[in-house]
Amino acid sequence: MKKETKSGEVDEQAMLSTKAIDEVLENKLSLRKPAAKYEVNLQALQRRTKKQDLGSENRIFESKFASQQVFTKTEEDLLNKCILACSKMHYGLTCIQVKKFAYEFARANGIKYPASWNNNNKMQGAD
Repeated sequence: MKKETKSGEVDEQAMLSTKAIDEVLENKLSLRKPAAKYEVNLQALQRRTKKQDLGSENRIFESKFASQQVFTKTEEDLLNKCILACSKMHYGLTCIQVKKFAYEFARANGIKYPASWNNNNKMQGAD
């Protein structure tokens, strides 16, 4: 019989509101002590400190898969608003047009995107 495992979601607000990341980055404490002190997940704290150390302090990570995302939540919301505005003006976009729009948005705003987007007919993802 297979044992059930849980993949716990990390409360991002709790992670950001604690000083655990700061204490680790300032080399005041190891990873284990701040994790226990602030009651945060040790592995999550390790990932966050590594990302902060790499210079991604202005990015907000909302799930464990967000590190692979190109756009932040705010940027995604802005893209969504633009696509919905086009739809409300009876100018609906096809899937390919949305992918090209995402590529142009990333390029215009200087957002780092995968090199494959340049090879995929200047659009996000494969058609």
